[in-house]
Amino acid sequence: MKKLEPKGKIAYTTYMSDFGGVGYIRTIMPSVILGSLRYKKMSFEPTYLMRYVSSTEWYNNQSFVKFQRSATQEQLKMIKHFRTFTAQQTNTPLIYEIDDLLFNIPKSNFASDYYEENKPYIEEMLQLVSGVTVSTPFLRDYYKLYNSNVSVVKNRLAKCLWGDIKEYEPVNEKPRIIYPGSQNHFGVKGRTEEGGDIGPDLMNFIKKTKKDYEWMFIGAIPEELKNDKDIKHIPWVHYISYPQFIKNCNADIGIAPLQINDFNRGKSNLKMLEYSASGIPGVYTDIEPYKDCRLTTENENAMIDQIQWLVENPQKRYEVWSSDTKKIRNDLFLEDNIVKYVNEHLKLFNQKIE
Repeated sequence: MKKLEPKGKIAYTTYMSDFGGVGYIRTIMPSVILGSLRYKKMSFEPTYLMRYVSSTEWYNNQSFVKFQRSATQEQLKMIKHFRTFTAQQTNTPLIYEIDDLLFNIPKSNFASDYYEENKPYIEEMLQLVSGVTVSTPFLRDYYKLYNSNVSVVKNRLAKCLWGDIKEYEPVNEKPRIIYPGSQNHFGVKGRTEEGGDIGPDLMNFIKKTKKDYEWMFIGAIPEELKNDKDIKHIPWVHYISYPQFIKNCNADIGIAPLQINDFNRGKSNLKMLEYSASGIPGVYTDIEPYKDCRLTTENENAMIDQIQWLVENPQKRYEVWSSDTKKIRNDLFLEDNIVKYVNEHLKLFNQKIE
């Protein structure tokens, strides 16, 4: 990587594979925020693109180039071309950016077949790049099998969208329990027998208590509950609107159940961040992303017990929310951690801006 100058500029390009939640949280919003800020006399100029820029001159001005979640043979060809020609001419290093475990994805996940087919291309890309950025220590250790130079770039929330932290306050006589998530968390249609993050015990509990609690699924909903009029389903909410929607949905409890497997061990604590910012006490599976949370459960029956405990003890909900929020408050918002964010990238090149 080109040596940083104290009064210089860090410019970089990210080639995106998707504009979904991951692309938005880890590429689009950081680019927007970073491009509007300064650190001492250092400026930033991030760019995100889908179409490949062939101009050598463009890369002369780039500190590094990132390929986000690349998987296909065509994307591998792009990386090979860049490494063979452009990188040699411009001394611009390549980073592979990923925040999921792309191998051994559960069959219940609709992306499983896609990434299994493209696994050889991904493995080769990981070995060709100068470094890899991931979202968690688990992913760092896993991807080091393919590339020794891996850095953790944490997921953080965009304060410009989320605003200040909202404190928990009692809301509903009939407890509202929310679960925001994509279809990846549930068995896909025709393959629900292959599992998902809501197993039979929790599913039966939801059905059993649907008259006593208000269950709200935001984004996707399990196939088994789609036609149940007593279960509330809010379809996909746009990323710009999502933060204020969650903060204003008046939830009493949030849940984050996960199957125990390596794919989920690689996930970040995003639900904890979102619930903390929104004043929502959470109940989580006892797995890597949520090991530090106040209420973690080893299995679904334990999760059911903790949900019922929070329902029956509304005065404890503030304590649970407060405990979780204190643990991550200093690392919650991207705008408060710009130097950390930049240095998490520069660590790959033994450089830093502080």
